[in-house]
Amino acid sequence: MASALDTVFPPPTGVSLPGPRVPLCELSTPRTLWTMRHNLLEMWPAHYYRALRLHRRLLGCDHFLFNDPADIDQLLIAHRERYQREPTARRLLQPIVGRGLFAVEGEEWRRQRRGLAPAFQSRHIDRLIPRFHQQAVQMIARWGSHHQQQRNLLRDFRALALAIAGRAMFSIEDEARTGALGVLIEGYERSTSRLGWRDYLALGGWTGVRQAADREAFRQRWQSWAAAMSDSRPAIGDLDAADDLLDLLRAVRDESTGAPLAQDEIVDQIGTMMAAGFVTTAVALFWIAVMLALHPEHQEALRDELTSDDAGSPPHPAALRAARLCQAFVYETLRLYPPVFAVTRLAMADDRIGTVEIRRGSIIIVAPWVLHRHEAHWTSPLLFDPARFIHDGRVHVPKAWMPFGAGPRICIGMAFALSEIQVVLRLMLQRFRVTLAGPCPRPVGRFALAPDVEPLFELTRR
Repeated sequence: MASALDTVFPPPTGVSLPGPRVPLCELSTPRTLWTMRHNLLEMWPAHYYRALRLHRRLLGCDHFLFNDPADIDQLLIAHRERYQREPTARRLLQPIVGRGLFAVEGEEWRRQRRGLAPAFQSRHIDRLIPRFHQQAVQMIARWGSHHQQQRNLLRDFRALALAIAGRAMFSIEDEARTGALGVLIEGYERSTSRLGWRDYLALGGWTGVRQAADREAFRQRWQSWAAAMSDSRPAIGDLDAADDLLDLLRAVRDESTGAPLAQDEIVDQIGTMMAAGFVTTAVALFWIAVMLALHPEHQEALRDELTSDDAGSPPHPAALRAARLCQAFVYETLRLYPPVFAVTRLAMADDRIGTVEIRRGSIIIVAPWVLHRHEAHWTSPLLFDPARFIHDGRVHVPKAWMPFGAGPRICIGMAFALSEIQVVLRLMLQRFRVTLAGPCPRPVGRFALAPDVEPLFELTRR
């Protein structure tokens, strides 16, 4: 028997959702390289959304795309030691993450993950929720008091996510320092927004190819800024005494030696958290706003659930965890519009995944964009239907849903990002009804899932 929660969301309406142009057949090599520079989503033809295993040769290298969760488990869990991040992905991340958790492999990754795990326990993330709330209240209050207004929510969410990251990660509360951090991160995004000729050399197997000058310059600026932030703090050795994520990192101790993290490692982990917790969160909030605008009936259901208590006060963590309609709506948006739309791995040894023989040097792709729209795993995959995540009154997450990755390397900041998103939605929906003021944007695959244009949203005071 269906529960009450199963029937809260109305049936999917068949509203046309924004998507890329899907080619009918495999692209030629020149066209593929052009597409990789402009919109990676248009690299995957229609049959990729029906097949479970795909293979092609590109620049003399075997490329495989896996859409079977069992194969993906082998790749990311059982056989993970046989694969590393693909060189192009590492080049794009290196300027900000250095040798942080995203970039390292093997025993170094295990050491870092063990050391960082205590800092990301739910009790520490729960302590940050009032900071999320306070910063969101301040930023949303600046959106104005007009009954009806048009706003560029992509820019607003970027400013909000940056302010929340600055406050939760570094206790930055003044606009000048938040602005300085924003200028830094914008420099990183510009330097990695498109592949350059050096990246294509790395993709073709060339080793030792230097980064472009703008990326190297950003790396130096980032290291100086983050080191100065860390150096300005007094010593700390107790996780429970930490006020922000920087203090949590500074309080972490190696489980075998008891030594704190070295400064360069702290700098790289700060960069890792910024890469994972700012750009992707702002993009997620943007696509959630698009879905709210396209599905006003869902918007009302979320508003009723999230604003049943005093939205002027920080939410209790248990209340956020109990907001099942909001969770299902967010999960469905992340299914259709995952900010990290593809994960690549380089085979470091010959291997076998299912029935597929993998040669050393092959590139393996797991693309949540394709997986989340695959006909074998989802009923009516192109329809927006949050109810697909609710069964018997509980939120259920299928194995084919992986916007935060999967296996041991699943995003360590997932709880941080989801809590932040719920806090922002709670405040925004309390104050406004959200509609689109113009045409719906189309998604573009670059560093993260971006819109092709920055649309205006119409916000109506409630």
